Amino acid sequence: CSSQLIRNMATVGGNIARPNAFNVLPPVFTALDAVVRVETGTGQKNFGLEDIYSDDFKYALGRDSIIKEVVIPAKTRNWKCAFEKFAKTLSCWESYVTLVSALDIKGGIVLTARFVLGALAARPVRVKSAERAITGRKLSAETAESAVNALACEMDGMRIPPNHLEFKKQIAVSILKKFLIYVR
Repeated sequence: CSSQLIRNMATVGGNIARPNAFNVLPPVFTALDAVVRVETGTGQKNFGLEDIYSDDFKYALGRDSIIKEVVIPAKTRNWKCAFEKFAKTLSCWESYVTLVSALDIKGGIVLTARFVLGALAARPVRVKSAERAITGRKLSAETAESAVNALACEMDGMRIPPNHLEFKKQIAVSILKKFLIYVR
């Protein structure tokens, strides 16, 4: 009864198969290392979301294959995670930026870090430089600042309209700082 766009987007699989900047599930699934089980013409295959969103992905989800299941690994059960959405209003479906932050911390050391930006483009963007800046290190004010600086530098290289870049970067930096202060 709704538009084709809404019907395609109204499922978990639709959020993955037809990426749009306003979808919130792909960044969350990316941050949690989710595996997408896809039924193809030659059988079932497992893919990470980064594989699905790469330019080399050879299947047309919903056309020559179908998403059967999304599995979030049990290893993420004890991760410290946060999803933050910055939009004009709380009910606004269109965001300026979203950031999913996920850390596996043992004994104060960051074993795994995932920082994934959404709303900047149709596909989620992992901020790998910020992840590298904090992984394997003790979570401290200095390592948090390194991760925040890496996020800002990586956003400078993204294809975001210049009139919006600084604003969106300030939001993302603020969200990441808040998360890292909270988990310390």
